[in-house]
Amino acid sequence: MLFYLFILSAVQAQTSVESFIEGSKTIVQLISFLKKSKFPGRESPDKQFIPDSCAQKMLADLCFKNSTSKDLSISLFKRIESGYEWKPFTVKVLPKKQECLYELKSGVFKYRIETDNSTGKLLLSEGEFKLQPCDNMKREIKE
Repeated sequence: MLFYLFILSAVQAQTSVESFIEGSKTIVQLISFLKKSKFPGRESPDKQFIPDSCAQKMLADLCFKNSTSKDLSISLFKRIESGYEWKPFTVKVLPKKQECLYELKSGVFKYRIETDNSTGKLLLSEGEFKLQPCDNMKREIKE
């Protein structure tokens, strides 16, 4: 009788260990499936697309280098549909210095480069440029 109880408890213990192992295998397979469905077509999450990248957010960087001996005032107007923003974004760039604007929304910009003189502001240059996502554009202003 004691031998029968021992065998019965051994069989029950073996069954619970087997069910535990089978349950663990099922959980591992479920986690593996969820990872694959999160990153379709990718072998590992290390190579995944970074959701806050400059391409997805449509951001770019822009620097102005002042190679002149004058203080410059650079105004940027972002194009909106058929016109431009009415209020410019203005940056002061000291002589022989550089100023950068980080994480600008990409698009078409109108720029105006001016300097102060005794009679008022003097327009040095005006034009447009297109800022692409992930650009790191540098503009040098020379005399």
